[in-house]
Amino acid sequence: MRRGDYKFKRPRCCDTTMVSAYIRHGKRSITPGSEKVGLYCPRCRRFEIKEHEQPGLVEAIKKYPVLEHVADALKPYMHTVRGLYLHGSRVRGDYREDSDYDLVLISQDKIEKDLGPELEKYNVQLESFTLKGVKKHLELEPSYLITVLREGVPLIGADLQKQLLRKKVNDIALHVELKGCIKQLKQLKSAIRKYELDGGFKSTILYSAVIRLRRVYEIKRIYDSKAPKLAENFKKYYKGDFEHLFDLYRKARDLPIDLSEADVPEEFKRMSKSTLKELVNSVDQYIKDAYDELTDMLVEKLEQEEK
Repeated sequence: MRRGDYKFKRPRCCDTTMVSAYIRHGKRSITPGSEKVGLYCPRCRRFEIKEHEQPGLVEAIKKYPVLEHVADALKPYMHTVRGLYLHGSRVRGDYREDSDYDLVLISQDKIEKDLGPELEKYNVQLESFTLKGVKKHLELEPSYLITVLREGVPLIGADLQKQLLRKKVNDIALHVELKGCIKQLKQLKSAIRKYELDGGFKSTILYSAVIRLRRVYEIKRIYDSKAPKLAENFKKYYKGDFEHLFDLYRKARDLPIDLSEADVPEEFKRMSKSTLKELVNSVDQYIKDAYDELTDMLVEKLEQEEK
């Protein structure tokens, strides 16, 4: 580091004056202020975080003060944090007052403490990945993280977001995801046909069907960013009141796993088997059509590559 890179005295390390530096992954950052601010020893290359200055996070806290709790929870781990992205309904603009603040955290090393339960009381849903885990997901099950990275707002790690989005989309992995969703819907259809459904079972089937629907919709959006919203996109498949069922899906998502039948909300108990069957069949057809569309696209791509 050249002497001209700093102008005043800093603490010493290895008998060498530590200097102020903008650091990213232990190296000098091209865009000062985008990652971390700290003190750097040019001899042993030790880096100490002085403070985190994240413009994206600071601005988000102004808009959503609840995110201050996230910043506080992350303070002990800022040395390993590489990315923090706000996504979901708060970003899309279709949120309600009780909608969650959906966040994805990417760290260099695994953060042993599970921060999720600590933040849930503030209506914050935090999912954590290591950089290694992110790369694995983008290879094997890419739909979720591609959607997060494409639509998410970077609170930390704008450079990392751009870097990950430059990776080629794994079409085959997305094709396998769709095939897995078809298999899961087959199991749901079988369960409806074979068993008597209590309220708890109905809520589980409803949640499972809609979560697969959302996953497949995300895959379709990867190839068509201008696709209409999910409710509009699904309208030609399901003729019932999808908005009502989507509200029930939200409630089912928040139900405790070990909830007794007596404590299951009456809305699920009253749901008819025919309504559930119609929804599951509609989701099944939606997924099969998406699978066929992607299959045709892959075949066409292979044919073009062979020419």
